[in-house]
Amino acid sequence: MLFQIKSYLQFLWKSKNEHAVHSPFVFTLITKCFYDRKPKADYRVLKKYRNSLLENSNTIEIKDFGAGSKVFKSNTRPISKIAKTAGISRKRAELLFRITAYFQPSTILEIGTSVGLATSALALGNPKAKITTLEGCKETARIAQEQFAKFGLTNVNSVVTEFSTTSKPSTTNRKPST
Repeated sequence: MLFQIKSYLQFLWKSKNEHAVHSPFVFTLITKCFYDRKPKADYRVLKKYRNSLLENSNTIEIKDFGAGSKVFKSNTRPISKIAKTAGISRKRAELLFRITAYFQPSTILEIGTSVGLATSALALGNPKAKITTLEGCKETARIAQEQFAKFGLTNVNSVVTEFSTTSKPSTTNRKPST
C-alpha cells in the first residue's frame, strides 16, 4: 500500500504538462484551449467591459441573499468595488471565453450574474449561444443589463429572481408515492 501511495505521489509530481496526458480528448482540450496564449480580439472587449465597470464610481444598494460579504460592511457599494472584488479576474474571464469558444454550447445557464463580467466572457465565447443568467439583486442585474446593451451582447437573457424560489423542484409533474 505504501508503494502505491508513493508511486501516485511521484506521478503527480512529475506529470505537470500536457505530455503526461494519455486521453486524446483531454490532450486536445489542454493544448487547444487551456494553454492557448494567442491574443484574441475579444480579449480587448472583455478588458473594456471590465474597465468601464472599474471606472464607474456610482454606488448602488445591494440586496444580498447569500451569506453576506466579508469585504463590504454596508449594502451601499461602489460599482467599481463590486467589479474588483466580486467579479471574475481577467485571466479567468479569458479562460472562460476560451472554454466557451472551444465547446460551443448552444444554451448556457449562469447562476449569479453580479455585474456580468463572467457573462460577457460566455457571450463573446459563443455569440450564437442562448445565455440565461439569474441574479437576485435588482440593482446589480440592472448594471449588468446596461453593460450588455452597451457592448452589444444580445444573446444574454437576464432574469432577476431569488435562487431559492427558482431552483425548487416542481411538484406538479410528480407521481404520487405509494
